[in-house]
Amino acid sequence: MDVRTGKFEFSPEFSLMLGFDPSEYLMDLDTFSALLHPDDKKMTLDTLDRYLHGKYSNILQSFVLRQDQVPGSGSYPRVRSLSTI
Repeated sequence: MDVRTGKFEFSPEFSLMLGFDPSEYLMDLDTFSALLHPDDKKMTLDTLDRYLHGKYSNILQSFVLRQDQVPGSGSYPRVRSLSTI
């Protein structure tokens, strides 16, 4: 994530897994938050906030994101994310 702009940078494979065209779609914090499963939203965003404010130098977390861009999918794949400053 670019903390100055709030834009997330995901690998093309990550975007494709969620059904997004990586050449046409940029994810920001609001979109990321909206795609988080309700059961994972608070913990994931709290951890991200602490990371961005220097409480952690790296984080490894697992969360579920909605695949609502894939027609008829309705699935929530579990994502494991590693972030390092």
